[in-house]
Amino acid sequence: MPYWGKLVDSRERLFWTLHTAGWAGFAIIYYIGSFLHDMRSVWLVVIVLNAFAGWLLTIPLRYIYRKARTLSPIKMLVLVVVSLYLTALFWAMIKTSIIGKSIKEATVLRCGICILPTPLTQSL
Repeated sequence: MPYWGKLVDSRERLFWTLHTAGWAGFAIIYYIGSFLHDMRSVWLVVIVLNAFAGWLLTIPLRYIYRKARTLSPIKMLVLVVVSLYLTALFWAMIKTSIIGKSIKEATVLRCGICILPTPLTQSL
């Protein structure tokens, strides 16, 4: 059996393979998008932190959704929507914190020792 075949032969390995591949794809897409901002060196740290935070935060959803399969359709819908909303809310708070700090650091890097008062940094 080829090596990749071992990654998909059990449900457990398949989950971790797809979970990690999905978040790696997220990071790659964000990295390609960073070419538009011309901030690749700074954004690489942000992208890795975002992907890792997303990877960690979505792991509990696996177990919640496994439990949701045993519930009635209405309870399943409520559990899935609430858990997804709370996870997205928590991830948005983390992303805002990571991106806000990195934008301020990027501004410091561009001007030397001071933080320039730009509209982008004032809104943070």
